[in-house]
Amino acid sequence: MATTSSDSKQSRELVSSFAENPLARILHTATVKDAIATREFVGKEVIYVQTTHTLDHTVALMDRAKISSVPVLAIDQPKERRFVGFLDLLDIANYILAASPEREKLSEASLDQLDIAGNKIGQTPIQHVIDTVGGTRRRATQPVLEDATALSAAEMLASGIHRVLVTNTARDLTGICSQSDIVRFLATAASRADPSPQLNGMLGTKLRDLGLPQLAHLQFGQEESRKPPFVLTISEAAPVAEALDKLARTGAWALAVVDAETGQLKANFSVSDLRGAFRSTQGEQRAYSLFLESVLAYLKEHSPRALTPISNTEANRSLGEVLQTLADKRIHHIWVVSAPECDPLCAGGNRPVGIVTLTDILRAVTEWKQTPQSQFDTAAQQPQQTQTA
Repeated sequence: MATTSSDSKQSRELVSSFAENPLARILHTATVKDAIATREFVGKEVIYVQTTHTLDHTVALMDRAKISSVPVLAIDQPKERRFVGFLDLLDIANYILAASPEREKLSEASLDQLDIAGNKIGQTPIQHVIDTVGGTRRRATQPVLEDATALSAAEMLASGIHRVLVTNTARDLTGICSQSDIVRFLATAASRADPSPQLNGMLGTKLRDLGLPQLAHLQFGQEESRKPPFVLTISEAAPVAEALDKLARTGAWALAVVDAETGQLKANFSVSDLRGAFRSTQGEQRAYSLFLESVLAYLKEHSPRALTPISNTEANRSLGEVLQTLADKRIHHIWVVSAPECDPLCAGGNRPVGIVTLTDILRAVTEWKQTPQSQFDTAAQQPQQTQTA
């Protein structure tokens, strides 16, 4: 088959873009299957739930598998499965709160009654949970083929989707590819690649020259009007239910837990921290009463790792440094906090003023060709302006 001039032009443009973007080239020469090869469950059957499964079944399955999100499939016909989307622990927590009495009316006595009623809530079909909670967290994206390029998956995930299903050509489910998978694969591959001026230059580019992080520049307590990616906070003394409300309302995946008086960073609260709440449902204590605890007390007992959030006072770290930190620590974001000498509101600094997420990094990599290097050089010489939402 003859090659057209249009095909040749596209080929030249592709080669040119990869010359300027060596990280994208790494992803383009690898498959999705390569990117998820280090996952523990690779080669095993993919864990999923059906729309007809109960809430109790789903929670128990996620607890055993130690996962915070699970794909939901609808069985329309025998051997015909339709992907509905992903259901995460925040969806389940918010459904339970929606099905519970008003929080301000809850007392120890009513909690006992709620524990008994919880058995009925547990029998709720997952389809009803999805219909009730709604939202965009379960956006049903098309599965990606395991033999597709890792770059194609990265481009999907750069839109803010945290994970996609992986299938073979027979449409059998073979895995799940997450933002973390791509970032870890990319960090490892970049460290092993032959050094070049282009690769070193890309990895050495400062976050500020990429427009990251988007700093809040807000006084403590005034971030309510902001939307992600601006940093969102929750007081350490606030109840867990309030934190869940804020995550659901804003669409964020993490909150900076701060000192109630100074606004200094104390901990991190994210969807994955809810695993502790649902593990408790296996004993006498139900998840509902945990939602009334303070965020700090809950984290101390059920997710102590969250008490040491990863943060940095510098907004001029390089892309390579942040990529490696996210991969090595297996985290989804890094908080940017104020430096003591630059914070007029708190002498000790350490107030969260920004956040860098996996989405930010993947977007920087996949959209690199749209941002000329000369713009980075110019941006580095210009004073940063306050961002507005």
